Formats: sequence, structure tokens, C-alpha cells
Amino acid sequence: MVNLDIKDRKILFELELNARLPETQLAKKTGLSREVVAYRIKKLEKRKIILKYHAIVNSMNLGKIMYRTYFKLQKTTPEKEREFVEYLRDKFNWITKIRGVWDIGTMTFVNNNYDFDDIMKETLSLYGKYIQDYWFAIMTRLHHCKKSYLIGKQDDTDIILEKTKHQIRTDDLDLKIINYLSKFGRAKYQGMARKFSVNEKLIRDRLKRLIENKVILAFTTFINIPLLDIKYYKLHFSLNDKSREIIKKMIAFGLAHPNIIFIVEGTGCADVEMEIQVSSISELYDIIDSCRRTFKEAIRDYVFMEYTEEYKFEYAD
Repeated sequence: MVNLDIKDRKILFELELNARLPETQLAKKTGLSREVVAYRIKKLEKRKIILKYHAIVNSMNLGKIMYRTYFKLQKTTPEKEREFVEYLRDKFNWITKIRGVWDIGTMTFVNNNYDFDDIMKETLSLYGKYIQDYWFAIMTRLHHCKKSYLIGKQDDTDIILEKTKHQIRTDDLDLKIINYLSKFGRAKYQGMARKFSVNEKLIRDRLKRLIENKVILAFTTFINIPLLDIKYYKLHFSLNDKSREIIKKMIAFGLAHPNIIFIVEGTGCADVEMEIQVSSISELYDIIDSCRRTFKEAIRDYVFMEYTEEYKFEYAD
């Protein structure tokens, strides 16, 4: 386990939804010198606390549909489970190991329902005898919140992955930029220009357009939370009252809590999903109890599970 001081925590917090922030601006926000910021970022990378930087891509504004899938496995070995995960890497954008009612969780963006059907049929054809059960849903809105617990206070800033009114057209260069930044979020303009054999100004202009059209929403860090002894849980709520008013209030509850880092709305799944990072299971119970007291008439049932290892997390292919 690694203990971070408040300076490192401030840096991680400021990078959470603004990972391309220049070191000079990051220094002002954290009250540190530029040299100290640069040194500490390199140290966080070297210690593998920051595993990578990546763009948060709103693929729904590119016409994609977002699916969440859970798998319950049977008759597997550790080797077969690793094989299954490696197979999933080419099919899904996010893959995690779960303890609880499911064993593997995934998320993917597809062009249409038929593409998702093809993925599932192939997966079941190849690994069906190892899959006891599975469950999927369309995710319609994903709130990506700041990890306010890093600095011990709440910041209700969030960005929302959702389909907006205008779907923009993209060409091959746009898609190259999107896919590259989904893996290397702090890549320099000059480096991308050389990689794609285009003018640097064109890269800047294209990225500006993608941001203005809410295709790229922000840039964030992928933090190695197990190294910080942080537990990662998923909480599913089924509601008696499914009104938009109640769901908005539950979202506001989530945004106001420093340990709730994702809030999900969808169709065919739990009515509201919350993803939570805490230091102990007792903190999770406190959040559950608080939510149940606040929405005692609306909540019919809930389940939770623990994400124990994230194998992949990218917002684009």
C-alpha cells in the first residue's frame, strides 16, 4: 500500500477531469511550483499510481450505443478465465473482475443492436459452457464524477456521456485522434502530427472541434486504486418510484458524495447504478444506509458487488 500526502492528492484531483492541464496551470491550482508538480507527476507515474491518461470520449455523439454486460462463470480454471478476459479485450471497452453476484463486468460501444447481438452470439458460441448466466442493458447516461475523496471535500463537478441533439460527422483523421487520445491522453500535438503525417495546426483544429462538439468531453487519469488500498464497489438500485424527479434527486445525492465516482442510468438494468470508491466496507454500508434513509419510499431493493481488478478501461476502440 502507498500513502499519498496532500500534495500528491491535490495533483491527482486536479488531473481527474483535466489531465492535459499544463504544469504551469496545475501549479497554480495546487499551490505548488511548476518544478514540484513536474517532479511529483513523474514520481506518481514511476510508482505506477498513475497508470495512464486517456480521453473521455462521448461515443454516443458518434452514433454509438453503450451496452453494459455481466457474466457469471462456471466450471472454469484461472487459466480459462484469463483466456476469456483476453478474448473480451477485443470486443469490449471496459472489463473488470467482480466479487459478488457476477464474475466479469464489461461495457462496450456498438454501431447498432445487431452488432451487439453478433458479439454476444460469438462469445456464447466460444465460451457458452463456461457461462452460467449473463445480463445486459443499454446505458443511456453516464455521469463521470471527480474523485473528491482524494482531497477530503466535495466537488460536484461531473461530465455526462449522453446522446445530444447533433451527431457530428467524422473522417479517418478524427477517428485516429480519438482512438489515440483514448490511450495516450497527454500526447503532444507535435507527436500526433508526426504519427499521422499531418500539420500540427490541423491536429489542434480537429481536437478543438471534437471538444466543441462534445465528442471528447475531458481527459482523465487511470489511477491504480488497489495500490492506495481503495476498495471499488458497484451499487444497483431497483426503484418503486421510477419518475424522472426521483432519479434526478438520486443523481444529485451521488454528485454530492465525495466517494461516488460514477452514476449510471439505463434501460433493462437497475434503475440507478452508483460506483463507489472507499477505504473500507463500513464506508460503503454508511453510503447505502444514507441513501436508503433519504429515498426510503422510492427504493424497492438493492444489490452491491466489488470490482477487484480492472483489466481494461478505454472510452474508444
